[in-house]
Amino acid sequence: MLIHDKARKQSTMTKSSAEAKFKAIAHEICEIVWIKRFLKDMKILKSTPVKVYCNYKATISIISL
Repeated sequence: MLIHDKARKQSTMTKSSAEAKFKAIAHEICEIVWIKRFLKDMKILKSTPVKVYCNYKATISIISL
């Protein structure tokens, strides 16, 4: 499976790099969910868990709230 990541100007401003990374992770999760639903609808993939990794402690603390 090929996932294309394209760079573009962001329409919103963030107050910190942790918030920016949080928004990026949230966006990627939305794309993963869309791809999984598409593949499931096409009967190509059964529902399986996906692990998302983040090594930035400030972002992890936001997610863990």
